[in-house]
Parts: sequence; C-alpha cells; structure tokens
Amino acid sequence: MRILSKHIFYPIVERVAHGSTFKCLETLQQSQWLAQQELKKLQEEQLRALISHAYENVPFYHKIFEERGLQPDIIRSIEDLDKVPILTRQHVRDNFNSLIARNCRRGMKLGATGGSTGEPLRFYMTKDEGWTWGAYYRGLGWYGFEPGDKMARIFGGVPHGSSVHRAANKFAQFSEGRISISALDLSEREMSQFALRLRSFQPKIILGYSSGVYIFAEYLRQHGIKHIRPKAVVTTSEKLFEHQRQSIRETFDCDVFEYYGCGEVLSIAYECPEHQGFHISAEKVILEVIRDDGSPCKPGELGKIVVTDLRNDAMPFIRYENGDVGALSVEACSCGRSLPLLKLIEGRVTDIVTTKYGHISAPVLTTIFKNLPVSQYQIVQETEVSILIRVVKSDKYSDEDTDYILGIMDKHLGPDVKVEISFVDEIAPSKSSGKRMVVISNVPPKFP
Repeated sequence: MRILSKHIFYPIVERVAHGSTFKCLETLQQSQWLAQQELKKLQEEQLRALISHAYENVPFYHKIFEERGLQPDIIRSIEDLDKVPILTRQHVRDNFNSLIARNCRRGMKLGATGGSTGEPLRFYMTKDEGWTWGAYYRGLGWYGFEPGDKMARIFGGVPHGSSVHRAANKFAQFSEGRISISALDLSEREMSQFALRLRSFQPKIILGYSSGVYIFAEYLRQHGIKHIRPKAVVTTSEKLFEHQRQSIRETFDCDVFEYYGCGEVLSIAYECPEHQGFHISAEKVILEVIRDDGSPCKPGELGKIVVTDLRNDAMPFIRYENGDVGALSVEACSCGRSLPLLKLIEGRVTDIVTTKYGHISAPVLTTIFKNLPVSQYQIVQETEVSILIRVVKSDKYSDEDTDYILGIMDKHLGPDVKVEISFVDEIAPSKSSGKRMVVISNVPPKFP
C-alpha cells in the first residue's frame, strides 16, 4: 500500500496542491551544480523578468518606479537591486490591493503568517508553487528523503474545519506518507501516543519547529524510548541552539539539519550534510544582508536579511525585509554545490511556554493570530499560571476576536492558567536585538 501511495496517490495530490513541483525539482537538481557565474546568470534573467512584470502589472511598483524616474531595464543585475526601495510588512499592509498583480488574479491563492516578530500578515502567492516545493524537496533530498517517503511532523495545530476539510487533510497525510502531532499540545499524553504511533510508522525523517522537536526529544530521553530511528531530523522556524541539536542527535541517533524560510517567502535556504552554512535557493530567491543605512554588509558581518522572491508573480516581494538577522559567506562549501551560503541566522529566537501540563512550542502560538485583525501582538508568560497578551488592534477587531483568542489559549494551556489581554497602542522592540519578541517566557522549561 505504501508503494502505491508514494508512486500513484502522492504525485496526483502534489500536482493538484502545488502545480509543477516535480518538473521544477528536476531542473533544480541540475542547476545546483552549475558554475557560480552560470547560476548567477540564470538568477538575473529571472530578476529582469520579475522587475518587468512588476512595473507593467503591479500598481505599487509602477508608482514607485515612476516616482523615482526608474525604468525596468535599469535593473539588470543583482548589484542594481539597491535602486529599488526596501519593502516592509507595513508597506504590504498599507498597499495590499495595489501590490496584487492585475494579470494574476485567477492564478493566485491567499496566504497568511503569524509573524515571528508578532506582526501577522496576509499576502497572495502564485497558485503554482512548483519552485517553492521543488526547492523544498531538493533540500530534503540532501538528507536522503524522496517525495512520498514517510515523514513525522511537529508543527502547528491539526486542522479542525469542516468534515470535508478534515477528510481532505487525512487523505493528504495518507498519500504523502506523513503523521503529525500538534506543537500546540505537547503534553505528556499526546507525546506518549505519538511515540507509540512512531514505533510502527518509523518515518524516514522527522520535521518540525526547533523547540517542538527538542521538547519531544527530551520527552523520549527522559522515558528511555529508543525505538524511533529516522534517517535525519530537520528543524525550522526558529534558531536551533547547539544544546538542542546535541539532544536531538543523541535521542534519535542521526544527523540534525536546519532549513530557513519565512511565511511570506518559503524555501529560502537549506543546510547541507557538510554543516558549513545554509545554501540559498538562488533559482528562487535573491538574499541580501544590509546595514541600517541600507549599504551591503561584508561577508560574515551581521545585518538585516532582505529577500526577493523571484517566483511569486501574484504579489511580488522585492527586497522584502522580513525581520531576521544573518550573515553571508563567500566561502565555497565542500559539498561542491555552487549555491551561495548564508553563514548564520540570528534573531529567530522564541521561548518555550511551560505549564504544569507540559510545554508548548512558542512559534505555533503565532498561528492563533494569523487571520485576526491585529497589527501587533506579544505573549508574555509571567508565571506558570499566568499569561499576558498585549494586542495592538486594527479597525476591524471585535469582542469575538478576544473570545477566540481566550478560547484557544484556554484549550491548549489548561484551566489553571489565567490569560489576560491588554490592548496597547504599540509594542516596543527589544533594546538588544531591535526585534519585537513575540513570546517572552519567565518560566524555565522543566527538563532535568
């Protein structure tokens, strides 16, 4: 049955859900070995096509170019990109409709992110996500994973929705060969049941939020559970600390990898088995690291990450500042791939929320706010039984939204945790990092 699912059901589901994934994957498997200049040439050809498309079909960019006296043919290379102004989350919110390409309205779908800095955002993406998922499968392929192989996931909440939605999700999980646990509910009971399921399932890889995977690994270690042996463990969405990597590696007796993306621009960079940095998906994105004054950082110098999605025609994100901090490298990776390297990523750190019932992986708390009319939010755990949520409301916010937040928090935190919502005009960024921390916990995780 697994062979039937992997080679028949799964390709059909992938084609319907994401479009030309396998065609793009085939191209990406070859282009990763091109000479750097050849790869840069392909990248800049796509850049010129994107700039031309944005000027002709996206009102926001047409206006920006006209106001600055720019013509599309001025942007010929990556070095010319600094002529285009930085795009921020606030720009996307304020100019949402004018950022939508007029010629893509039937070929796009709506997406949303909770935002690692507590600023949720809606956006459109091209309906055919072949390049995004092709880059995803190329990265996972470096760890021995093939599309349709068995996977265990520790991510956001399991969809509740309509019966049709739930049935579709179950079929997708079956066809894709994956099982999941909600990182919103990493209680001992749920982790115990998940561990039992994995005994017979035996996934090729385990994939999830860094803190969620770490919590599960610690649970297995504490209980002496050693029967789960994936080929690799892959983490994402937040910084993986060395002590977490070591714990996960020892628990599952396999190598541990990270990949980097953000909700607005997926499949940005992947760590290869050489562990010398993150290979940037250059066929899909251009990644810059800049100083506060907009000038480019030197290799190894920490700065603000700015990404250009070369493959999202529906709502182009050109020089998008996603709130993360990192550093580029000019070194060549010993794996032989010519894809440029992102040496390190900082600033994607969130705390683990701890209650007497267990731990909750903090990044998934952002899913609560994905589609709510709030401008900013911040979750502060003051004690094991008290949480404060600061919210900056938008105009459409209502009492129903408050009830929704409290209901979800009560469900996952337990009845003994008091949740208070405070409405504020602004949430100040951290003085040390300059980022608004979305989750701040003053309660240490209960790990021995």
